[in-house]
Amino acid sequence: MQKSRRVPACLVLALLFLAPATVTAGESGSASATEQSPENAAALLAEEATNEVADAGQPVPGNPQSEEPEPIGMDRPLDGSSLDSFNAGLAQVEQEVSPREFNQLKAAIEKLLFYDISAKRDRELLYQRLNGKTPKQIIERAK
Repeated sequence: MQKSRRVPACLVLALLFLAPATVTAGESGSASATEQSPENAAALLAEEATNEVADAGQPVPGNPQSEEPEPIGMDRPLDGSSLDSFNAGLAQVEQEVSPREFNQLKAAIEKLLFYDISAKRDRELLYQRLNGKTPKQIIERAK
């Protein structure tokens, strides 16, 4: 189901006045102008404009400039809801960053595991506390 969108009246009026009359050539070769009724033209123009207007805050499908890029590497938030999901996120980060950056991240996690009193040296608890943090934030937290 397609969500209905409102088109500003000034846009419809501007398109209505700027729409050219359709000219068709008859069989006798003479050209005659046939105009659509203003109501039909306005409805067609409003429909076209509605199809091109996106909801506020929503990316326009097929327009790469309007879509936000997915964060990658050191900017990718890690899912700490479980050990498996955090480890899967770490595996993705490892593929996207340099070995030096990944080693910094691993060292930061190990440091937090040892020194973060609230984590109680429990890896699963630490990962839950790091849920939603980016590798950059984790490294900064361990400093």
